[in-house]
Amino acid sequence: MIDIDFQKLWEQLTNYLTDFAKNYGYLGLFVVVLLCDASIILPLPGYAVIIALSSVLNPIHVAVVSAIAGTIGEFTAYFLGLGTKHLTRLETERMRELFEKYGLWIIYVFACTPLPFDLISIFCGFVGVNPAIYALLTLMGKFTLYAVLAYQGKTLFDLVTQISEGQINVYTVLLLSFLIAIIVISIYIAKRLYK
Repeated sequence: MIDIDFQKLWEQLTNYLTDFAKNYGYLGLFVVVLLCDASIILPLPGYAVIIALSSVLNPIHVAVVSAIAGTIGEFTAYFLGLGTKHLTRLETERMRELFEKYGLWIIYVFACTPLPFDLISIFCGFVGVNPAIYALLTLMGKFTLYAVLAYQGKTLFDLVTQISEGQINVYTVLLLSFLIAIIVISIYIAKRLYK
């Protein structure tokens, strides 16, 4: 039996992508985010690279480059949906409900949160959402998400360093509480959207 340590594999992949992006600067960042967002369903550590590089590169530039690369990368899911003949009835009904309830802004909401954006992208291609509108809303959402990640990059690295060194202070506890709250809120929103 083959024993695979997925945590170690994940760390190695994250380290490799981060090193690649650091070595090639904004071009490396662009390539890594493009590949991560082009992967369908399989989560690649693009967020980790954005956070890591924002501590050494200009965070606003990191957000802009990442948003452009992410938007281009997400078109793989859109094109998959465009070429799909059938989606399950349950998937189609649920996505239609979301679009009827929130309109095309659901694209922005999913793009700027850690919700499963690939599902929305596939559906957008499947129903033929205008690619320009899809791209604009995706770009806006990705920029929002990546700007938050980029500006929190240095702070997050400081937080991890403090925790690993056993130096926990009030600021660390507040920041950690804020991050946990974001995760809990995202999960809550996802559950409400998928009821």
